[in-house]
This record gives sequence, C-alpha cells and structure tokens, in this order.
Amino acid sequence: MTIDESYCALVNCWIGYAIESNVKELYLDVYYPRGYYHVPDSVMAAKSITKLTILRCTFESFHSDINLSSLKKLLLDEVYLDDQIFQTLIAGCPVVEDIKFERCFGLKNIHLSGLPKLVAFEVSLNPVLKSMEIEASNLESLLIYLWTPCQINLHPCENLKKLALHSVTVTDKWLHDFLSKHPLIESLNLHNCNMLKTINISSDRMKNLIFSHCKELVEANIIAPNLCRLTQFGNNKLPYVARA
Repeated sequence: MTIDESYCALVNCWIGYAIESNVKELYLDVYYPRGYYHVPDSVMAAKSITKLTILRCTFESFHSDINLSSLKKLLLDEVYLDDQIFQTLIAGCPVVEDIKFERCFGLKNIHLSGLPKLVAFEVSLNPVLKSMEIEASNLESLLIYLWTPCQINLHPCENLKKLALHSVTVTDKWLHDFLSKHPLIESLNLHNCNMLKTINISSDRMKNLIFSHCKELVEANIIAPNLCRLTQFGNNKLPYVARA
C-alpha cells in the first residue's frame, strides 16, 4: 500500500466510524497533496446526516444510490462535480432547505427543481457555469455571484425575501418585472450589474437596498416607506438616488 492509499484509507476509516455512529453534522475538509480526495459512497448514503459541508474534494462517480434523506443543509466549496453528478446529488436530498455551491469546478449547467422545502440557495464563483434554471416555489433567499456570463432562468418564487445578484447580466425591464412578481422582497443587493441604467423600486416591504459598482447606472427612483438601509457606492454615473 502506497502512502497515498494509506492516507485515503485512514480518512475513509474515520468517516466510516462517524457514519456508523449516526453523525448528524459532517464537516469534511481533506488536504490531499496529490489531488482531490474522492468522497466515498458511504457519505452519500448516510441517512442520519442533517448538515453536510464538503471542501476540497471531488465527486467523480458513485457506485450506489445517493440517499441523504435527512439532509437539511448542504455546503460544497472548492469541490469538483459535473452536471450529471449534480442532478443525482440533488435528487438524493428530498428535504434539503439550504444549499450553497462555491467554486464548484466542472459544473456547467444547474437545473434546480423538485425540492419543495428549499428556502435558501447560493451559487458563487463557479468558473465554467454556463446556464442556470431555478424552480423552487418556496425559496426565500437567492444569492448568485458569477465569474463569467451565464444564462439565468428564474421561475416565480412567491416567498422570495432576499435577492443578491453579483456580476449578473440583468436589464432594467427584467429587474422591474421580477420585482413586480416578487412583492415580498425585503433585501436587494446588486453588484457589478453593468446593464442596469435606470432602477425603479416601489415597495412597502423593502428594508435593505445596496447598489455597488453598477457602472452604467444613471438613475434610481425608490419609493420604500419602510426602508431601513440604503447603500450605494462605485456607481460612477449615478449622481444621486431619488427616494420617497
């Protein structure tokens, strides 16, 4: 057995012991000097886990079904997985409530659906992401941080309260229509959205607004009687924000 094989076998042993003990929260961050550690099948069939955090690992293939039937919170950071594994993973988490994908290399297309309990979704800094479609009617928080241009299709989320878009290609009309269809939004953060020129917001629910580095933004008209915080910076063409 080589040193690498011995190292992985030892990690697998520790993980196996945790799963056999019906662990509820598993934080897996494996520094593997010769590459990424492959997440074992046993983790993806651990019915006791409610919170799973995985960093610096890879999902290459699974030899058994994914069955994370109790999982409520999933965080993947600096993890390699492709589109097919992503869909298989999501299908195996039927009651998940909170998902965060950060720097997931290999993931090109996200189609999120069939998760009735999902209330929070965040995707950020995924370098090869090309398209994203989100169908999550009970979603309350959506944060999208992009590195490169990406086609986004957001289906109505009637309960959405928090929206953050960083480096997302959105137009004035798209934002106006989206806000009109989601009147419960309380927090809106727009960063580096460089197609925006004029923003019109009229909302009794809005409490927190942030506009930053939207380089083409020249006008913002806001009617929000319950607004608690308004922040704008780095918007070189925006002389002032009209607020009523």
